Amino acid sequence: MPVTVNEQTADAINLTNVKNVGELHALTAGLSGQNQLTNQQAVDAIMRESLQSGITFHREIMAGSVDLSRAVRAKAIRDIFNVGQEASAFDKTMAAGLETKLANIEGLLAAGQQQEKTAITTPPQTGTGGAFGSDAGSAILQLLANIEALLRSQVERKTA
Repeated sequence: MPVTVNEQTADAINLTNVKNVGELHALTAGLSGQNQLTNQQAVDAIMRESLQSGITFHREIMAGSVDLSRAVRAKAIRDIFNVGQEASAFDKTMAAGLETKLANIEGLLAAGQQQEKTAITTPPQTGTGGAFGSDAGSAILQLLANIEALLRSQVERKTA
């Protein structure tokens, strides 16, 4: 048995179907817009979080950089101070060594001067065979006089 549908019911169903098809675009567009808005909000949240992480990271790097700069500066100051102390200690060591060497040189000069004074003030050599006209030289003169007399006597004998 064939079922017949009232024309008004069919028209209502058709009208509802057409309405649904017509509204389907609006519904999907609305859902798509809502999805886009949700996605944009999620992207915005990620961007804000990334920006905040970047800012935090930048602050930490800057703080670390400042700390590193302070540490390097403190180390450099300590090193300069240590070099200054080492130079001062070296200078003191050198000065002490110089003072000792100068004292040694002064002692040697004084000894040399004393020897020079002694050499200058030493009396002439005497009694050693007539050096510098000493009395011992008269013995040599005596020998020479004897030789001269002997030679004269020889010459006189030959001439006589």
